[in-house]
Amino acid sequence: MRNVIYLVILKPTSHRTVEESLGVEYLASVLMQEGYHVKIRDAWLNTDFGKEDILEEIIQEKENVLFVGTSSYMLSNDSTCDFIGKLRKEGIGAVAGGYGPTFEAQKFLKSGAKLVMIGEGERSIVQVAKSFLENNHDYSGIKGIAYLDEKQQVIYTTKQEAIFDLDTLPYPQRPYIDLVTKRHSTVNVLTSRGCMGACTFCSISAFLGKQNSPRWRCRSIDNIIGELKVLQQKGIKTIKFIDDSFIENERDDEWCKNFYEKLQENGIRMNFRASIRADKVTEANMKYLHDAGFFSFSCGIENGSTVALKRMAKRASVEDNKRALDIFQKNHIYVQGGFILFDDNTTMEELEENYAFLKEYIWLVTKGIFSEMYAAVGTQFTKNAKLESDHKFASNNIYVVKDEGARKVYDALKKWQLHHSKIYDMVIDPISAPKAIPVEEMKKYYELMIQMKNVDILYMRKILDAVENTLDTESVYHEFCLAYNDLFQDIYDKVTAYYENDGLDYDAQINGFLTINN
Repeated sequence: MRNVIYLVILKPTSHRTVEESLGVEYLASVLMQEGYHVKIRDAWLNTDFGKEDILEEIIQEKENVLFVGTSSYMLSNDSTCDFIGKLRKEGIGAVAGGYGPTFEAQKFLKSGAKLVMIGEGERSIVQVAKSFLENNHDYSGIKGIAYLDEKQQVIYTTKQEAIFDLDTLPYPQRPYIDLVTKRHSTVNVLTSRGCMGACTFCSISAFLGKQNSPRWRCRSIDNIIGELKVLQQKGIKTIKFIDDSFIENERDDEWCKNFYEKLQENGIRMNFRASIRADKVTEANMKYLHDAGFFSFSCGIENGSTVALKRMAKRASVEDNKRALDIFQKNHIYVQGGFILFDDNTTMEELEENYAFLKEYIWLVTKGIFSEMYAAVGTQFTKNAKLESDHKFASNNIYVVKDEGARKVYDALKKWQLHHSKIYDMVIDPISAPKAIPVEEMKKYYELMIQMKNVDILYMRKILDAVENTLDTESVYHEFCLAYNDLFQDIYDKVTAYYENDGLDYDAQINGFLTINN
């Protein structure tokens, strides 16, 4: 009887370095509880095992394969669709899930997927497996999926009910944990799902809207502690909490205190990194979390202009952002700032405000000076700006900055960013990804980032002045390249040596968005 289910992640062309894919690891645990034999094949994490290798293995075992589940990032959509098409030619059923298929179901169905899972998949995947096992091709009774009818029209079934009590989920399967630790990557842990924010550019709200779900759910402290104990017993020392928003709702200052105390009671000594909204940062919760082992946070600062923050529907104000950053700094916590310098309505006045903000908080970990809003399929920003079109890159719509002056600054900063992109990525990745190296070792990478940020700030000032005085920005670019080429080369040589000494691999690609129109 066919009882083998393959869950496959292909390597995306991404500016991010490799990390665990918890989505399929949770799906594997749920399916295994139901008695299925599950094989996870992660070609992003296991770089020695590519798409063709996985395809060959599946074809050799096709008589035992119930179906193949693919999980796709936006940057691996095309590769995954090609993979699905090859499975179809071999008569092997494929199911697609993840952010890419959720927002572009038709693309995956037309490529050959039997069906697409919409939103979170733990409940739907069990129904899907049963349907394949019974050879039942009537998918209309399965919640939370999309499929093609006889006329090749996309049919969306009733929304799936999200799992409200996350404690009921089994711990994720981790077949690659030895490879994760060998690569000095963090082990990923999920303690909540969703976010109470409503930022126009964020895919999270759009994703959750595809199912019947509260905006945020969390696991209990005891349930989290249980998983951390298992991981600590395996020798894991650095954890990345991949929650979209670690502190929400009932997770107040008292919760942070209880979490800290539970870690102490259970003898858990780990380093943690998480994401938090600026308006949720308090003196108390940062003290407790720092004492608990949190050394780094990602915080969606996004912008230093009140007008821009309101346009993004950010709940935090400029004052909230500054207060949060001051608290982070007081507790000696690394902060990677989510930052969106440009969108289609950026003005010169906003850029001046952002220059002042970035100069004041030059210690904020960012990937260079340039950043832009991604107009992802399904987001409120994309809908508001009426950007849905065929002009896309990796499922993100391409747009133009409307203000002429701001557009000139955009072009000049983007060109500078592209020129140094690899160095920016390499320098901050051990802190922002982060890597499982001693926290004290991150300081040397941080010091290199500060050197680059100082130059970036000078460059931004020169470009703003040039545009405001109708001068040529190209000459500024060449002037800075000539003046600081030796500095950036020295930084590159140093960070390359640091990687070798710390046993780190850098396998990311240049951000594809930087090459558009350049």
